Amino acid sequence: MKQIGIYGFQSRGSGKWYVGQSRDMVHRHQDHWRLLCKGIHPNELFQRAFTQGGENNIEYVVLSFLLIKLVKGELKEWLNTTEKLWIKTLNAKVSGYNQTIGGAGTVGWRPDPLVKNLYPWGRKIKKKRLVGKAYWRSFKRSTGLGLSKAGLGV
Repeated sequence: MKQIGIYGFQSRGSGKWYVGQSRDMVHRHQDHWRLLCKGIHPNELFQRAFTQGGENNIEYVVLSFLLIKLVKGELKEWLNTTEKLWIKTLNAKVSGYNQTIGGAGTVGWRPDPLVKNLYPWGRKIKKKRLVGKAYWRSFKRSTGLGLSKAGLGV
């Protein structure tokens, strides 16, 4: 059975924390460790601490885990709320390795609406890539901009 919960990595040298959430903490721990050992972890501060101090400098800790089964929406809410609580408690964003306040990974950051229309990151529905005139027609429709053909050169 997968272990669901909140985990942390603590630097023994500095005492700084990196806190995360997972629906499979064993797999997620292995994934973090693999990226750190290869030197390609996306969190540069955390990677630097690992590289400078070595693997004996970083300690993995299970902070909270779930013993009961929750409905999907309740599980997501529990994970997000509990992760935020741990990040705040351990001061992992301000003086640790976390780059966000937790929750959904990028809480507090919203892309500009125009950029979101140009680059639809994270959309589950795959759309056909439009080029040329079809792209600009779609762009005008999605943004509501009444750009003339003359102004766009289309």
